[in-house]
Amino acid sequence: MKPTVFWGEKGKLTDPKQFEEHIKTLEKEFCVTVEPIKKTRTSQQNKALHLYFTLLATELNNAGFDMRKVIREGIEIPWSKDTVKEYLWRPVQRVMFKKKSTTQLKTTDIDKIFDVVNRHIGERTGIHVGFPTAEELMF
Repeated sequence: MKPTVFWGEKGKLTDPKQFEEHIKTLEKEFCVTVEPIKKTRTSQQNKALHLYFTLLATELNNAGFDMRKVIREGIEIPWSKDTVKEYLWRPVQRVMFKKKSTTQLKTTDIDKIFDVVNRHIGERTGIHVGFPTAEELMF
């Protein structure tokens, strides 16, 4: 049975009478569950996330913390936006939310991952980079 949608923009019931009539036509007992839809990250959050990766990479490099000093011994590799994402952010994301891509994150997930990454980097290096604000995204 194909679901019938009675909700429009911003979760408003489009036609309560039609919804009530549709319920009456169903021939089986059923349960209606109403749950909020969790939104995935916004485009502003995406921009801020990638700016954060860049800012953190710059700060780590400027302070002399290459990847081997933060992650493991080996060859000296400077940080970049992509390495911050792959070696710092994504492992925490996978453990906390079982999601491979940042595109799958909910708007609230980003703050939680940021807190863990920021705390870890701060404890390990003394570097704290704040999450970019809306104003910082304008530049």
